Amino acid sequence: MQSVTEKHRGSEYLPPETDILVVDAGVESLRVFALAAGGRIVDRWTAPSSEGFASGIFPEPKGESVSVYVTGKLSKLAQNYWKSGRYLPHPAVMWSAASSYAAGQSVALVELSASGYRLLGVGPDGKLKDDLLVTHPRCGAGVGFNIDRILQKLGLSRDRVDSLLSGYLGEEGRAQRRELHTRADRCGVFASSATVSDKNQGIPLSYALAVTLKSEVFKACCHLKQPFDEVWLTGGVFEWQFCRDCATDYLCGVGVRHIRHDRDRTLVAQGVHHFLSRGAVSFAAGEAGVLKEPSLQEYPSFLDLREVLEREHKFIRLKTGHVQDKVSEDEPLLIALDAGSTMAKVVVTDADGKRVLYKGVFNNAGDTLETVRAVFFSLRKQGLSVIRVLAVGLTGSARYQIRQALIATYPQLA
Repeated sequence: MQSVTEKHRGSEYLPPETDILVVDAGVESLRVFALAAGGRIVDRWTAPSSEGFASGIFPEPKGESVSVYVTGKLSKLAQNYWKSGRYLPHPAVMWSAASSYAAGQSVALVELSASGYRLLGVGPDGKLKDDLLVTHPRCGAGVGFNIDRILQKLGLSRDRVDSLLSGYLGEEGRAQRRELHTRADRCGVFASSATVSDKNQGIPLSYALAVTLKSEVFKACCHLKQPFDEVWLTGGVFEWQFCRDCATDYLCGVGVRHIRHDRDRTLVAQGVHHFLSRGAVSFAAGEAGVLKEPSLQEYPSFLDLREVLEREHKFIRLKTGHVQDKVSEDEPLLIALDAGSTMAKVVVTDADGKRVLYKGVFNNAGDTLETVRAVFFSLRKQGLSVIRVLAVGLTGSARYQIRQALIATYPQLA
């Protein structure tokens, strides 16, 4: 598919050769493509989705000769603007785009954008391969939004990311990228606090950000287990070379032969054109009426939930938070440590977790390992030279560093 240079403000009228209008209504950007017969892109418009469909930003088709097809998270908003717009589900459009390249080869798409991630893979016949259709679980914010939040907190603009991570880029930075660990797959909102916490604890900003971005990329790519002949990377997150390099490292590791980047963001237009070229497409009349009214889902109350967790020995609330006894060298202990980005709190109890033997609060604004040393030094000040530890429970944004430090020093805790 041939494309032209993207511009933020297009002309008021569509080019005369326009056959269809494709609207990709994403949560970050609104993209409109004018396609001629045969799928050639003759013009395109983009605008931030925050601006909505303000007057004059996008063209308005005159008459009924131009059909409008809408996809993306904000498709309802687009349909309100183009009254004749017909909705195509985004997964169907991406499947069609992948199928258009599956001429005797298997093709997968990895999309990493503001709203989350999506993976889709087809075989040489254009049908789903290995049932690969994975969508980012629902979350308060998508991958791209969380990354933008992190950059805002760090005071770093998007165009400076690759510059900051220059030591990790390309073939020269491959070894450095491999040394980066990845965080556990969890809600991306926590990546923000973890990144800022790492920086506040003296970890180099480039390393902290590289770990976060690699973790987000691997969170999506890890769903691709089998090799594909060709994989396309699309979405705003892959505009950074570092993210493309991380994806390439993983994909090459599972046997992918060719990796492409949707640099011009035209896969959606390609998918819609290929979808329509396969034959007549039937649209349900009155699409709004087809949707079922969502049913309310009931959840247990906190009181009921507490009873269940207590029966399963997953929750215990101490009757008193006061220190009830002294720590003894002969008594097995449980240690709970909550290490946040500014403070660390420790509680020591007996083996049953019912008697509080020690409590302490420590400043954690500097080196986290120094804070751990301060915790154990405070226990020594209780007159102890040896303590018997049954288990250590860790929480807070610094728990990973503390876990590694404790296991390195006391392997028996692993």
